[in-house]
Amino acid sequence: MARHGLLTLETGTDARQRIARLTDRARALLPLVEAEWAATSAAAAELEAELPAALTDVLSRTERAVLSRPMRTRIADAARALATEPAPAAGDPESAAGRRAALLAIAGDGAR
Repeated sequence: MARHGLLTLETGTDARQRIARLTDRARALLPLVEAEWAATSAAAAELEAELPAALTDVLSRTERAVLSRPMRTRIADAARALATEPAPAAGDPESAAGRRAALLAIAGDGAR
């Protein structure tokens, strides 16, 4: 924001402190920012009213789930499971072997 002329940064009385102050340019933008925030909040509330569950709850639960088991882990596990599924009987054996090798590479098991 400082690079865009919206705030100034000063050193405080302690070298660990940085004091940020809005510039006149930033203050002039405040009505626009406040209007944008109000419109965004209203649109989000309208969207949430159309959903079967509260969006904020879904997002919070999603965040907790991904923090407890990251997507990379989930993808590797899914690839590993897909690699163990039998190939379709009518499928090309080379294609099936290539798919299995690719899935194991995604899972991080490429050397197996």
